[in-house]
Amino acid sequence: MAKLSMNEKLPFDEATAPPRVSTGDLPMHAEIRRLVTEAYERYRSDDSGTVADYIPLLAEASPDLFGIAVVGAWGRSFEIGDVAARFSIQSVSKPFVFALVCDELGYEAARLRLGVNSTGFPFNSLMAVELNAERTMNPLVNAGAIATTSLAPGSTPEEKWESIRERLSLFAGRELTINAEVYASESATNRRNHGIAHLLNSYERLYSDPDEATDIYTRQCSLDVTTHDLAVMASTLANGGVNPVTGDTVIGPGVCRRVLAVMASAGLYELSGDWLYQIGVPGKSGVSGGIVTVAPGKGGLATYSPPLDAAGNSVRGQLATKYLAERLGLNLFASVPAEGPPVPAVIDSNWGLRPGGCARRPFGRRSVQQHGDEGEEQHRQHAGTDECRSVLPQHRAAGNSDLGQRHDEGQRGRRAQHQLSALAEDQRVAVDNQHR
Repeated sequence: MAKLSMNEKLPFDEATAPPRVSTGDLPMHAEIRRLVTEAYERYRSDDSGTVADYIPLLAEASPDLFGIAVVGAWGRSFEIGDVAARFSIQSVSKPFVFALVCDELGYEAARLRLGVNSTGFPFNSLMAVELNAERTMNPLVNAGAIATTSLAPGSTPEEKWESIRERLSLFAGRELTINAEVYASESATNRRNHGIAHLLNSYERLYSDPDEATDIYTRQCSLDVTTHDLAVMASTLANGGVNPVTGDTVIGPGVCRRVLAVMASAGLYELSGDWLYQIGVPGKSGVSGGIVTVAPGKGGLATYSPPLDAAGNSVRGQLATKYLAERLGLNLFASVPAEGPPVPAVIDSNWGLRPGGCARRPFGRRSVQQHGDEGEEQHRQHAGTDECRSVLPQHRAAGNSDLGQRHDEGQRGRRAQHQLSALAEDQRVAVDNQHR
């Protein structure tokens, strides 16, 4: 496999230095509730698209079904519509099985065996396998997904299947079960996937028996989920691998980063660039009508509506996701100019030159020691700002652990204040369950 020169040359990894993270919060609860309701009412009457029929049982889904769920990184959910309706997870399972394999093998081994680059071809393309030397290309197209399933832990097909079902259940926060009717319907019509598996096997890019791998892959796509389940699963990826509802650690933060990177580049197949350009958040769709979207550090968004566009993506789901990504502040690439004129750089006698933007010196040793409680309070208020994050590693590198500890306390204080504000708001605003 071809490699970028930086992949193994630079020690840029959380194993050598804790990564900085881009953090943020969703709006207050009443605002989220209002926006989710607005999105639902705005698009519920859209009747464009057609229900998938290449899997016979999927064609029976009602085109009127529509649900939206948002689950924040704190575990609070905001839902409307048919969020309890059950449907098969289909391709939305792919990033979560990839997370399992990354967690078991290590993300570099998973990258080398599966690839992480987009194909530019449809999800079930044989041409993509033939034209690319890596064959699998990425774990979100069918070829890469079947190869990913073949790497699931277990020495027998049943052990592999159970490891997948158990891990996806941890993501969802409840026991997931297979829809036997969907599984039978897909098994009777998945000859193309069998062909892909045997083609990969001929190139030595499949890691178990091709027929067994295809069968397990068909089972994983047949797991029953709800819109709420998908939002919890997405929020687990947004929350560093910890399920925000159950508190269970499902995967590590390093795995989350890699999974979200692949979702961003390949989650919508040949239209992934358009998705990222317009919506700006990692996402994954499935032909049953589900879409999951992950805003790191903020939460997960899931939609369900069976009518699909020509590319196989839910029409209402795309519309609602775009609407909410803009209004909830989910777009990873959005920014606004800093307020006020540029401030000249300030010389800090303790740490040298640092950027302007804050005239006070909460990080200088003397600013805390000389000003006592006032300096300490300034430091706590300053914790969590961009400037604070930019110089904190300098404190720790210089052995100034007391200020590092105060920074962490300040961060926790800010997050606690946010939680208390949200709880206070919940006491003032009654929860509207009429659409659940």
